[in-house]
Amino acid sequence: MVNTKEIDIKIPEIFRPFIKRSRYKVARGGRGAAKSWTTATLFILKAIKKKIRILCCRENQNSIKESVHKLLVDTIGRLDLDDLFYITDHTIKCVTTGSDFIFIGLKNNINKLKSYEGVDFVWIEEGENISGNSLDILIPTIRKTEKKVFENIEDLKEYLLENPELDFPEYVNEDELTLYLPSEIWILFNPNYEDDEVYSRFVRNTPESCISIECTYFDSPYFPPTLRKEMEECKASDQEKYKHIWLGQPTGAGLKIYSSKFEKKIHIDTETTRDTLLERLGKEGHCFMSIDPHSSYYPACVWIALVLNEHREWEKIIYNEFPTFEYFGSGWYADLRKKKRLELNLKELAQVIYSYDGTEYGIEIKKRFVDSRYAKGSGGSNVMTNADGMIETWKIPENGSMNLITPQEKIIDVQRQNILTDLSYNKNIQTSLFNKPRLKIMPWCKNIINSLENHRETLDGKREDEKFKDFSDALRIVYAGTIGYPIPSTYKKKRRNRQAGWMS
Repeated sequence: MVNTKEIDIKIPEIFRPFIKRSRYKVARGGRGAAKSWTTATLFILKAIKKKIRILCCRENQNSIKESVHKLLVDTIGRLDLDDLFYITDHTIKCVTTGSDFIFIGLKNNINKLKSYEGVDFVWIEEGENISGNSLDILIPTIRKTEKKVFENIEDLKEYLLENPELDFPEYVNEDELTLYLPSEIWILFNPNYEDDEVYSRFVRNTPESCISIECTYFDSPYFPPTLRKEMEECKASDQEKYKHIWLGQPTGAGLKIYSSKFEKKIHIDTETTRDTLLERLGKEGHCFMSIDPHSSYYPACVWIALVLNEHREWEKIIYNEFPTFEYFGSGWYADLRKKKRLELNLKELAQVIYSYDGTEYGIEIKKRFVDSRYAKGSGGSNVMTNADGMIETWKIPENGSMNLITPQEKIIDVQRQNILTDLSYNKNIQTSLFNKPRLKIMPWCKNIINSLENHRETLDGKREDEKFKDFSDALRIVYAGTIGYPIPSTYKKKRRNRQAGWMS
């Protein structure tokens, strides 16, 4: 066992509260605050004391190079502890205690998180990018609790005196002479917006069992000269940027567009299976799709079904999307759109899109819509220089025989409010047949969900941010195309017969 007192370390004073035991430990601030450096040091020291498992994660991680693996390896070398660790390209393990570090991206492994329930610590890097969905699944999964039972109250009190970092009332049960030590979740982030998930949960609404600190380059004893020069140049040229980047102050603008209404537990249908839904839509659904084109990347496509409810109102179900998460194997549309080029010709692309219609279940697509303003050069074809060119090109049999319609642009522009209306319901009373939203999303439509969660305005509020825009655009296009879609006459007749008492 290594005596950690002999190791030459210097922990910033601002991080001293992290010595205390707490379910959540959150460090926010600007660039150069040594948040990651300090956390790596603290976890290496913990790992050589006793056997622990540390899950190191971030929202998106496509390779080990994007993880904190290298930072930990560098920290081990800086502390001269190389002999105590077995290091490979993907793993780090302490050979004396058996402690190990695990590296994952949450979005790509969200369904595998249950296998990590035995971890002692979670280290979330770049927490400003973490989604509410990832936190909702991660937090209840990380539930390992170390339990210590004492023979009498004196032994318990003496143990707490010797270990003051454990003296949190919520972890002590004096009646049962028991001390409960829960697993910890550490989150490091540089704030972006005040309504970001982590900032909202752990800063604006700090949990009782949470140590939250704010740190800047002022607090770091290792702020390098190179960063100091960049900081001073930024401070002199742009005060707002300086406050955001170097002082870690969130921007109040750029609020999310749909997140105030969109709730996963209400709007995502997790109970209906794909086969059951598509069979139903094949019998009673009125189905449409829309395309938000792209000049060099796969277009964002949305399939929506209109289903009549008991009040003779159209309920909307988003039942498919393309590209899907599975289509590329990993990664989200917003992250891949500038990396993954269109590899299909128009006919091949049309065939892929047709395959998502659900025709094998009897579904017939009533109409397909596209926005004329985004039609230039779409589908990777140079001949399509305007909406008419795009529509005529797709109609050609050798290009897929796809018939596209362009709703009026002014109608597309006002669909944001209609989407918000369909997401709305009375939150003050229980949801029921008479109080429920009129828009449902199936859980496999992950890009749509991602867009509804994260799509926002730009900082100046004059336009929409591009990152999660494509599927929101496709959704507005299909909404515009279905405005005023009539109620089937057969349904009207059935309703009249019921009201007259002719049918039970």
